[in-house]
Amino acid sequence: MTISGFIGDVKIDLSKAIIAEEESTIVISGLIGDVDIYVPQDIEVCVSASAAIGDMKIIDEKRSGFGSKVYVMTNDYDESKRKVKISISLLIGDVDVRYL
Repeated sequence: MTISGFIGDVKIDLSKAIIAEEESTIVISGLIGDVDIYVPQDIEVCVSASAAIGDMKIIDEKRSGFGSKVYVMTNDYDESKRKVKISISLLIGDVDVRYL
């Protein structure tokens, strides 16, 4: 799934998604806006996120300010059959990826 935008927020609740037994990919890019992604406990994730200006809360990692970049891979990602690779790139905005 690829989402590109100019201005606006993105909210994704993966607990309502049917996730295949393979690596699924989500790519989000935008200029101004916030991204919130909610992940069920039984899904492993690999998240790469960057923002020129903004706050990031990715699982247990937090970054704030200018040039924020975060890379998080959950412990069992490589071995998991159901997993989601997430790439987020923003100019200005906050990113929150959390387990439900």
